[in-house]
Parts: sequence; C-alpha cells; structure tokens
Amino acid sequence: MGTHRFGRSCFLAIVTASPEVAVNITSAARGVSNIGLGNLLGSNIISIPLMVTIAYFASRKQFKNNPIS
Repeated sequence: MGTHRFGRSCFLAIVTASPEVAVNITSAARGVSNIGLGNLLGSNIISIPLMVTIAYFASRKQFKNNPIS
C-alpha cells in the first residue's frame, strides 16, 4: 500500500508543478527572467506555509485517534 501512495504523491507533485515549470521555461526562452523568478517565489511563499499547516492538522488528527503507547 505504501508504494501506491508514494506513486500517487509523486504524480500529484508533477501535475501540480507543471504549470509553473512551463511558465519558467517560456519566460526564460523569451528572455524575461523576472516573470519566472516572481512565479517561483510567489508560489513558494504560499505553498510552503499551506503544506506545513495541512501536515500539522493531518498528523494531529491521526495522533489523537491513535496515541503512541
């Protein structure tokens, strides 16, 4: 079961990141690097705190239901 979950997580990460990669490649090819940099920084400013918050609440619920002995 762990392999399937890992595979789905990798697929989701690739699908989620592909629009940003496309914007960065296009802006680099056109010589407008500021757009790619702004896209990269802007998405990480939102994504990292959001992922940490979701992981915190998900693990909190899991440990509340199954306390460690």
